[in-house]
Amino acid sequence: MDEKRTCAEASTAWRHQHSPVLALGVWIALCLGCPQEGAAGEGDVDEPDAPLLPDSPRGPGDPLACDPGAKTLHRLNRSEYARTVADLLGPAAGAAAAVHAAAFPADDVAGGFDNNADVLSTSPLLVEKLDAAALAIAAAVFPDGAAATIDRQEAEAVGSDVGTAAGSVWNLFSNGDLTASFTIATTGRYAVRVRADQEAAGDDDAHLGIVVDGRSVLDVDVTGLATYEVETELTAGAHSIGARFDNDFFDAGTDADRNLLVDFLEVEGPLDVASTSPGRARFVSCNPSSEVEGCARASLTPLLRRAFRRPVLDEEVTPYVALVVLATGAGDSFDAGLRLATQAMLLSPNFLYRAEFDDDGDQTHRISTHELAARLSYFLWASMPDETLTLKADDGVLDRPAVLEAEVTRMLADPKARGGVAEALAAQWLNTRGLDVVAPDADLYPLSDDVRAALKQETKLVVQALLDSDRPAPDLLDVDFTFVNAPLAAFYGLPFDAGDDDDGDGFVRVSLAGTNRAGVLTHGAFLTANSYPFRTSPVKRGRWVVDQLLCLDPGDVPPDVPPLNEDPASGSVRERMEAHRSEPRCAACHVLMDPIGFGLESFDPIGRSRTQDADGYDIDDDDVFFDTPFTNPAGLAAALKAQETLPSCMAEKLGSYTLGRGLDVAVAGDACTIDDVTARAAAAGFSLRAILGAIVESDAFQMRTPTRSLE
Repeated sequence: MDEKRTCAEASTAWRHQHSPVLALGVWIALCLGCPQEGAAGEGDVDEPDAPLLPDSPRGPGDPLACDPGAKTLHRLNRSEYARTVADLLGPAAGAAAAVHAAAFPADDVAGGFDNNADVLSTSPLLVEKLDAAALAIAAAVFPDGAAATIDRQEAEAVGSDVGTAAGSVWNLFSNGDLTASFTIATTGRYAVRVRADQEAAGDDDAHLGIVVDGRSVLDVDVTGLATYEVETELTAGAHSIGARFDNDFFDAGTDADRNLLVDFLEVEGPLDVASTSPGRARFVSCNPSSEVEGCARASLTPLLRRAFRRPVLDEEVTPYVALVVLATGAGDSFDAGLRLATQAMLLSPNFLYRAEFDDDGDQTHRISTHELAARLSYFLWASMPDETLTLKADDGVLDRPAVLEAEVTRMLADPKARGGVAEALAAQWLNTRGLDVVAPDADLYPLSDDVRAALKQETKLVVQALLDSDRPAPDLLDVDFTFVNAPLAAFYGLPFDAGDDDDGDGFVRVSLAGTNRAGVLTHGAFLTANSYPFRTSPVKRGRWVVDQLLCLDPGDVPPDVPPLNEDPASGSVRERMEAHRSEPRCAACHVLMDPIGFGLESFDPIGRSRTQDADGYDIDDDDVFFDTPFTNPAGLAAALKAQETLPSCMAEKLGSYTLGRGLDVAVAGDACTIDDVTARAAAAGFSLRAILGAIVESDAFQMRTPTRSLE
């Protein structure tokens, strides 16, 4: 999309909500900060020329080189946005970003992945949401100072379904709570108070419990009229504060009656207001009272450099410095100015888009080392480059084969890879996200939230285990172990020993020997996501395998095909489907998909093992796939691993995610890339790690064809 239009939309949305003077400043920061060829490209900074890979078999001008294709301007998707904000600005900002990113319009998906630059559009609604997010995130980093306030609510005005008003107090004459709602403006430590007295009776004093959000924070005996206080942490937002009476006493013979008399409930705070914002300590090392403009430039230059993922020019920093000067000149604090500059930075296309700049010519060329660093970090971590990777880019050595290989190894070993590439391959390629949108029949196939979450984690941990090992990638289909926590082990009927939990995440690795499970096709996540609410779907299960693992096209459903007979009296699901595919128009597609689905019929619609279906029919999981007969899920896995399209399909799918664009075998350059990656990975053992490494080595990852004008 047009970068200038993005600027205009963002600044227009900002102006609708803020004062004209400050809106003008933000507009300057946004629109003078838009990426422009030649204005902020890396050719304008002192950096060594990026050399060709000295031992690469291919390079620009080599007739054997694969055409890398043109890369569309790449917007950060929702996940990348939240992770980048957290890495750039810290945990508090990351938490705010995660909340707001969840409310962004859903990212479009192409080829199964939501990081495809070609479909990551920018709508006016998204610009509006980005503006709200920038405002909240900047406030989390540089919040307003907040003076402690007191909010008191009189008990007789609050009332309760227990007791009655008695003058200026509320008489809790039976066990129960008197609860009031309070709204907290700023997260922090607060004093919670209840003023109370008792009507004494019996041997004990009346008992008062102070309750915050249903949790008891203080228990005390009331001996007379007094104010009882406790300090507790409260987050910004709505909270319930209550006084609880729980030792009622009444003597019918003497009419002695113990009651709790509540005068008021009160909250005071925050008690620990800081004199400066947390962002000041993190990003400001100078004294703004001596020289505002110089301190603002010194603080913002490194921040903008990290946010834009490349060196920045002085003239790019100037509009953001001007916002700080504008705020302080209007009587606001230095922190308020930095908050405004941070908001503008988060709305800048330089932050929201991973812009890559073309050379002056129209020839295919190697991308800069900073662009390479961004491609690498968003591929492996779904976030911005860290300091180590950035320094390699600064030194101009990142594109050297040994350096690049070492960085890939380091980054895959980092825990961030678990939330990056491992998460993406499990959630998107292997579609554990599908669990979020399926709803199995709750009576027939109950699936608890704990098990649903564990199913997603199981696939992710298996992917991570294969990334950490040298096992061939096709072993995903028959890997002989899995990971379970206590709920998932009970669901599967597998052993579980909490003492084997080495990582403290509640999951343990267990062997699948002696079971009918092996590989991701027997994971409950895959089986459930590809079933109907009331029965399995051999077609859906088979089609997913054909599409995502073999890259074969079974074709579209022909028009006017009668639906499947759903009457169980007519036979098992398999028998009814075999009758259905006797229709000549259906046979060509179903003969490709159905055998795969039949081979997985020993798992019910939520992935539990079974020997009979819900209608009492015995399971038959034998079939023939491409002239290869098989028996049970293990035989199906072996038949699939023997398919010659499996390696190239894996290279295509992983390549599409890595490059952030679809790979199309009908396009010569893409077909060349897929063949190149497949061959390189095969030479290195064809593990998942080898495939990813081969993609990073490819022309498509390290080079680009200039974007040509449509004019």
